[in-house]
Amino acid sequence: MKEIVSRRDREAVHSSRKLVAGYFVAGYPDRDTFFKILREAEEKGIDIFEIGFPAKNPTADGPVIRDAMKKAAPGIEDDLEFWKKIRETVHGPVWLMGYREDLVAGGRYRTFAAAGCYDGLVVPDIEETEGRALQDEMKAYGVDVIGFIGPHSLLIDSANCIARFPIIYQMLYSGKTGQTAGNEDFRDIMALAKKESDTHLFAGFGISTPERVGELLDSGFDGVIIGTAIIRHLNQSREEMGRFIESLRKTADAHSTAGAVLAADVGTTAVKVAMVDTGSRILAEASRDVTLYQENGHIEQEPREWYDAFCQAAREVLRKSGEKPEGIAFSGQMQDLILLPGTGNAPEGSDAGMAAAGDASGNAASPDSCGRAILYSDARAGKQAGDIRAAIGDGEVTGVTGNLCDGAIPFAKLLWLKEEEPDRLAKAGAVVFSAKDYIIWRLTGQRVTDVVTASTSGLMDIRKRGWRADWMEKMGLDPGLLPRLAYPTEAAGRVTAAGEGASGIPEGTTVYAGIGDAGAATLASGISAPGEYNINLGTSGWVAAVSGGAPENRGYFNLAFPAPGRYINTVPFYNAGIVHKWVSGIAASDEENRYAVASRLLAESRPGSHGVLFLPYLQGERYPVSDADIRGGYVGISPETTKADLVRAALEGVAYSIRSGFADPGAIRTISLIGGGAREKVWCQIFADVLDHEVMVFRNSGYMPTLAVAAIARVGGGKMSSLDEFIREVRASRDCDVYRPDPEAVPVMREGFARFRKLYPALRAVED
Repeated sequence: MKEIVSRRDREAVHSSRKLVAGYFVAGYPDRDTFFKILREAEEKGIDIFEIGFPAKNPTADGPVIRDAMKKAAPGIEDDLEFWKKIRETVHGPVWLMGYREDLVAGGRYRTFAAAGCYDGLVVPDIEETEGRALQDEMKAYGVDVIGFIGPHSLLIDSANCIARFPIIYQMLYSGKTGQTAGNEDFRDIMALAKKESDTHLFAGFGISTPERVGELLDSGFDGVIIGTAIIRHLNQSREEMGRFIESLRKTADAHSTAGAVLAADVGTTAVKVAMVDTGSRILAEASRDVTLYQENGHIEQEPREWYDAFCQAAREVLRKSGEKPEGIAFSGQMQDLILLPGTGNAPEGSDAGMAAAGDASGNAASPDSCGRAILYSDARAGKQAGDIRAAIGDGEVTGVTGNLCDGAIPFAKLLWLKEEEPDRLAKAGAVVFSAKDYIIWRLTGQRVTDVVTASTSGLMDIRKRGWRADWMEKMGLDPGLLPRLAYPTEAAGRVTAAGEGASGIPEGTTVYAGIGDAGAATLASGISAPGEYNINLGTSGWVAAVSGGAPENRGYFNLAFPAPGRYINTVPFYNAGIVHKWVSGIAASDEENRYAVASRLLAESRPGSHGVLFLPYLQGERYPVSDADIRGGYVGISPETTKADLVRAALEGVAYSIRSGFADPGAIRTISLIGGGAREKVWCQIFADVLDHEVMVFRNSGYMPTLAVAAIARVGGGKMSSLDEFIREVRASRDCDVYRPDPEAVPVMREGFARFRKLYPALRAVED
């Protein structure tokens, strides 16, 4: 067996940066100070925490560590809460280091592992056979046993260790701390490790200066383990320890492999930016909220606000990470209609860029856009969609695009602008269909959209992946407005001087075409075969699957897969996380955290919400009904109805609505949840009960789409072979919680779903 089983270990050693592991004596200098020291050390740059377990005979350690062992807080050997708190205090991996007599013989290592206290186990005096047995045992706990090679190990013993253990502690020498070991002392072992590309070698013992750290990292070590020197500086002061760790971190960063990329998502509520290294580790992140305008049935946003939010978040991420990205990729809300001014590609400073001054609707148009963007959920163009179907043919439009033509389609909205706001349309030199396309234009001057996003425009041949310019002409629209089509991993352009001035991202940085948010979520969910489904719980939501055949429209949405020959089949819902946000706000007072209040109420709730049903159509709906005018409502409220019932009924209503998107629930092989809503555990259980199927929820589901976007930049930059490689990594990680149907709740939810299906027709009759 040779695999890294701890998620934290895997994320750390697979990153592009050289690692600094710090050794700290458990409970030294006292319990309270110890935890403050750990937090400060992580802030200053420690990646991995090696915690020294109290030793009866620490004769193998130097005098500084022996003295710390004697002074450390007593009685912590069996204090489980103390060891749990270590794991809760820091984000990086925790390695438990102790001798066989103290840690293994009494079984303490097993007790702590079962409680999730640590990620790696270091036992320097264990025999090889026992070490292998320990490695097999620890796999069940998700704990790595760190291989240990001493300075006098035989080469054959070292080779066996390298062949067995993916992470190895290479002790440089034995003797007085501070003694120097030359490269020749570990040259043969390093050569063996290099042959094993999946071996990660750490140098330890006697490394006392940043200069020595640099020498070892230059020699090929993946990281260093510093102990005595950290404790010596700590004995002077915590501030001195912090300065020393900062110097180590600076040295390690200077020797790290480049390759970090910037990944950004432009959503309806916020713009999020993250710096991601080659090991899919998020080095820094930031977000900025954006405003949603809902007036007179129209749903819009201001493009300039997207760009300003992105630039602010990007500058924060650049500052926090200290990295210069090798590339940038975006995901973003799709099916928007965004008009760019002028006839050229230059977003700032050109005559074209300054052409627009206002629009017929009265919206102030910035010189960098022609009014507000019309969002995906805005279905104002129902009449124009009918005109398109009549002129081109309903079957033709559906057959070519793979999708229905309705009032939310950008093609229909373009026609709406021609008829309702012709002056505004006349000022446009280009149109793009995703919020991220607008930011790309501002950064690079290039008008580009990706094939996934273009699938939602109503104008792309989903099989040939080309524009139907003839349709534009037939409806009296200029086909020259359409942007260049690209696959997500293709370069859209490079950051201009103006782009650098606004965002801080260096001029010349490659910006990739990126991907629509549904595409990013599909990649992040790891689905790739029929019967595998993913539910995304963002502000809006969808169910997604992947198919290899030509798409047939059955009332759901078909998207081009990010690679040729495949398709993403989605059932979109306008109402998902927005319902969670709304009902949480109703339940909480102004001073309270809305989601914390909702979680407490949900913990008190019962399946079925005591008969209360909620139709979750706060902003109209697209599926299971296509009705822009319908609104939500509660049914079944009585004097006994509680807040908990109202909150749970709202979330059950969303689950019922999404359950309607499954034509044949019996065909489900696997189903996963991703997105911000998946953080609410009761909601995850509701889905398992409503679908009567186990549901996988990725533990870092909020970050998975970000990692998918980063993978797009890596593939584009030649650092990853294909997006399928990323999908395989997601599937192999299995880093998820599994929610299984509750046998008592399933029949209750089945009855609730049967009632729910009658609710829309009844409420629609009232609206009519």
